[in-house]
Amino acid sequence: MATTGTHKIYSHNEKWETVLEAARSLPKKVGSYQELVERVGTIALRNNGCFLFYRGQDTDHQTKGKKNTQSKIIASIYRPSRGGKPGQKTLPKELKDRRIYALTEAKAEFLGIVAQESAFSKDYKKSRFLHYDELSRSIFQHYGTLPTPLLDVTQSLPVACSIPTHQGKTGKVIIYVLGFEDLMPTVTYSYRQGFELLHLVGVMPEFAKRPLFQEGSLVSNFPPSIVFSENEKYNFASFLLAKFEFDPKLFWTKEFRPMPEKLLFPKDDRLEELLRPLKKKYADLW
Repeated sequence: MATTGTHKIYSHNEKWETVLEAARSLPKKVGSYQELVERVGTIALRNNGCFLFYRGQDTDHQTKGKKNTQSKIIASIYRPSRGGKPGQKTLPKELKDRRIYALTEAKAEFLGIVAQESAFSKDYKKSRFLHYDELSRSIFQHYGTLPTPLLDVTQSLPVACSIPTHQGKTGKVIIYVLGFEDLMPTVTYSYRQGFELLHLVGVMPEFAKRPLFQEGSLVSNFPPSIVFSENEKYNFASFLLAKFEFDPKLFWTKEFRPMPEKLLFPKDDRLEELLRPLKKKYADLW
């Protein structure tokens, strides 16, 4: 797994250290959005060879083991089933196979929707990129249709902070700051660093609204692979520059408010509407 470089990074611990050392440490607690912005600004300045992306969630998940654990930032296809037995961390083989097969099946169904639905423009229907696995999987992941080997990230710090503020269940928010180098405008394939990054706005149909408000991007491993082995599972903590923690009840002020949930997840998003039958069909894969 490639990292952001062999050099050390300047992390949330306010020092130069390896990515692994940063991933093993505790998140830096911040008391306000203004403080977070200022600290992220320092991270950006000191790691100025990287493009910064953010991910917000309500838990800093850890790798297995009692010692030397680190943040575990993995794609949804590798995560434990929501309907699994309490404490179950290993995915049943049947569920692994179904998740992999569903990606191909759902892609064919999505292409059928595109062909029949008049809302998609002629140019979009003729797009060569439409048949790439990356496109359908990015749509499925961003709209929560089914588990994929892609990870949601954003270049918007307010978005990363707002989503877990509205949807979190632990009473805290974790913000990961990830760094990627040498990016292209729409899709980047980096064999050297071992990642593929796709900006949703450049590949979504014109009427899709959620990617616009969330400034969404998807990252996956490159060359593409789906590996369920615990030792080989793709952990995006390898791109971690910093991680922060805040209490959403104390974090926001009158000057800095979270983005409204109705804008982050628009109810009048036609693409979300078209994907609902697929989301219902594959609901048990989560």
